[in-house]
Amino acid sequence: SGGGKNSAIGDGASVLGGWNGTADGWSSSISGGENNAAGGVVSSVSGGSNNRAFFQGSWAGGGSNNEAYGDFSTASGGSNNVAISPYSSAMGGSKNEARGSWSLVMGGYSNKADGVDSSALGGRFNEANGIDSTEAGGDTNRANGRTSSVSGGANNIADGTASSVTGGSRNYVDGTSASVSGGANNTARGTASSVSGGANNYA
Repeated sequence: SGGGKNSAIGDGASVLGGWNGTADGWSSSISGGENNAAGGVVSSVSGGSNNRAFFQGSWAGGGSNNEAYGDFSTASGGSNNVAISPYSSAMGGSKNEARGSWSLVMGGYSNKADGVDSSALGGRFNEANGIDSTEAGGDTNRANGRTSSVSGGANNIADGTASSVTGGSRNYVDGTSASVSGGANNTARGTASSVSGGANNYA
């Protein structure tokens, strides 16, 4: 239906415009754009260029060079983003990776959400590695512990379960429910310990 050099190969597949699109998954679809491919069962690509939806129920929407590899995964907007695991989502930004099941990466550059149900939201070179962890903005931060969080700043690490770092730089938390709020080179290692700003403090 419109466009040129498109191929609807799979049973029930459709290409509704655009250029050089290939829909070869069962009931897969492409709605325009250029050089897009929908290879999974009931997968879809909605515009953009060089986007790929390879697995069942996956969706790649807009942007360029985005890839949805997991079942029911989403890679939408931005460029060079990858959603690898089931129900993972990489939305906007560039060179982001949603690796854990139900993980989310939204915006920013070269961020990764590795943990199950983890989130990396903006910033650059950040990682949410723990289960249910959250990394929100900043630069080169790591939320490694289960339900841990890092909010902004640079080179901060939250290793403890339910630990948190809020801003600042080069802060480290590995105590359960411990926290550091700003400052630089602060460390919270005891259970429920906290450091509020300053530099080179230890709890």
